[in-house]
Amino acid sequence: MNNLTINNPSGITLSNSITVNGTLTQVAGNIAVGSNTLTVNGSHIAAASTLVTGVGGYTLGSSASFTTANVNGVGGTAAGTVETTTRTFGNSNNNFTFNGTAGQVTSAQMPATINNLTISNTAGVTLSNTLNLTGTLAFGNVNSSTFNTNDNLTMHSDSATNLTVQIADLTNNGVNSGNTINGNVEVERW
Repeated sequence: MNNLTINNPSGITLSNSITVNGTLTQVAGNIAVGSNTLTVNGSHIAAASTLVTGVGGYTLGSSASFTTANVNGVGGTAAGTVETTTRTFGNSNNNFTFNGTAGQVTSAQMPATINNLTISNTAGVTLSNTLNLTGTLAFGNVNSSTFNTNDNLTMHSDSATNLTVQIADLTNNGVNSGNTINGNVEVERW
């Protein structure tokens, strides 16, 4: 299927495994996968109170994007967005955006290497584990947001591209102000 929007406070239950190749938007309601697998190859946008649960699995495909407003971030044992028995987050080409209205953590399930990370939460985001970033660290259309690295962020460089990841304009061309990065950041240069 291409796009799927869930806007039902009672949620939905999958009777089969499904693949969303476009955008999965969870406005309201949980997705209970049961023993099935939910695969997202495009984008998954989840509101703060929405979850994906079940004894089955969740797969975020290669180069797919994941956006969450959940205070517990991506998922794991602290009721983050994805609470399935198995969770697979594509590869290092995935992009993550944190856009909650209360302070967020990335969670223990955040992959160790991702492409782009966007902070769109005025209450701030705290990195839970070690993270290797291969693309861009950016702030969305927010003011006075803080990204706390917990001294666990590496801006990666490799021999294939000979480029170091970049930090985007923290002000979005002067539209925003007060955004900060707190904590040590290791910057590699190949």
